[in-house]
Amino acid sequence: FQKLEPLNSLIHDHCQQYCLLSWNITMDKMMIRIGGQSHHTYRIPSKPIIEGYKVFALCNVGYTYNWIFASCSNSFIDLVPQPDFTPTGSAVFQLAAVLPYSPNLHFNIYMDNYFPSIALLERLHNRGLVGGGIAGVNSKAFPPTIHDSGPNIPWNEISGSSGNATGMVLAAQWQDNSTVHFLSTIHNLIDRISHLTSSNGPMIRLAFGSPKRVRVPIPVITNDHNQNKVGVDVADPYRTH
Repeated sequence: FQKLEPLNSLIHDHCQQYCLLSWNITMDKMMIRIGGQSHHTYRIPSKPIIEGYKVFALCNVGYTYNWIFASCSNSFIDLVPQPDFTPTGSAVFQLAAVLPYSPNLHFNIYMDNYFPSIALLERLHNRGLVGGGIAGVNSKAFPPTIHDSGPNIPWNEISGSSGNATGMVLAAQWQDNSTVHFLSTIHNLIDRISHLTSSNGPMIRLAFGSPKRVRVPIPVITNDHNQNKVGVDVADPYRTH
């Protein structure tokens, strides 16, 4: 990765200098295809790009604002470790920390699956940044008191609690075709939005009845995540061309 310098730093600085960001930001991974061999590349057969370089990126409506290279052999390149954070948590915090801050300027950071943790969202909140996303269900990322993936939870039911002592982090569980767990400092449990959706599977046929498509109220936390999690996906074609 040293061979990319100083060009990488030059592009990096200019990308942050010339962009006026909107408030919904996406944090996700990029895979950059490679035709040769390198000990830095990842091989993930389940992804559209099976083998390539992995980049953690912060994007805004298709614009790549900040990024960190990841290496299969050396973890992250130029990572500043954060106390009590995993390398991934440190990378997410480092990406978000460059966002401009003022009392009248706020950004909502929507993260890829398993990026959010209570400690990370607390640290970002202390810097004036709010965020959230689907959380991994483990002891450090999600409160075990509301783990419930049983088969008898009604479809579209949502429950939650405070994920930390100060109450700033919402831990929510929503029953879709499977149980989905969220962490957020943006939302509460009351907000819902009417959304046209289609039936899928026996769990929700009781709620839909005979129609194929029904307008139902779904949690705003779910709708916001679905609408804003694609910022890096939109950026991929721009980067490719």
